Amino acid sequence: MNFVDVAEAAKVNGSKWALLPFYKNGSPFDGEALQGQKIRPVWGMTLKAAGPMRFRWNEINPNRDSFLSELCQRYGAEKGGKRIVPLELIHSKIVYDVKEASDTFNKQGDGIVTQNKSLIPVVTVADCVPIYFCDAGTGAFGAAHSGWKGTGIAAQVVELMKKNYGSDPRDILCAIGPHIHDCCYLVDAERAKYFADNFGSDCVQKSSPDNKASQGQNARGGSGLFGQEQNFALSLLRANLNVLASAGVLEENIVAAKNCTACDERFGSFRREAAALDVPAQEKSRLFTTQAAFVIMESAEVNR
Repeated sequence: MNFVDVAEAAKVNGSKWALLPFYKNGSPFDGEALQGQKIRPVWGMTLKAAGPMRFRWNEINPNRDSFLSELCQRYGAEKGGKRIVPLELIHSKIVYDVKEASDTFNKQGDGIVTQNKSLIPVVTVADCVPIYFCDAGTGAFGAAHSGWKGTGIAAQVVELMKKNYGSDPRDILCAIGPHIHDCCYLVDAERAKYFADNFGSDCVQKSSPDNKASQGQNARGGSGLFGQEQNFALSLLRANLNVLASAGVLEENIVAAKNCTACDERFGSFRREAAALDVPAQEKSRLFTTQAAFVIMESAEVNR
């Protein structure tokens, strides 16, 4: 498997957002020639410096709208341009197959799949795991938000790509973006058992005293953020790698970000920015920096 530093990649865009390649057979994937065009899939994510990317159907977020509009203009030079496919997230395993940007209007869920290269699927994250997909064979692509409750959504995406587009999992390229890592993510025994039973015992381990999250917990008096002892370090990366492996995705076709959103202050983080605040949940949900995660199918004339 390959690892990348998203914060370093973002420096070319003023440390506000990054765009990176998928990997195929252990190397960056430069795309394929399809219908007289070279199609190069890339995955991206905003950082904290880009500002909040929170999305709700009943809210207006000018900062998000401005950024995504510029993104469409920058990568939508071809006829018809690019259009954003938004989705209000609910920590589920619901994935939508979309043909047009309007197909998700007023819908809630956590994953988007399409074969329409004029679309840019967008999900939002802040400690949860952004997972990106591209089928090097059929050209289907998408993005998913995998919170702890939604772990396993990656398998749903792969299954939908197989069913609706004839994808072979061995041709599916995946990227796992910045999220909270096991260095900062402690859970209680019940959640640890749930993950070990459903996603592999290797994704949880007893926390050690030098674990960053353990040190923070001890400073608060030894109790977890949510009122229970949190003595197990959970690796959402390992859990999702196990899900992808079970779905048939090859390890050499996966790239993962090395960045932990909780300990790297260049990223927005629910745990670092808001989890410990003594405020109502609704207010708390607005006090951390949500980031946008997206997939773009870049187009260029072959041999241009």
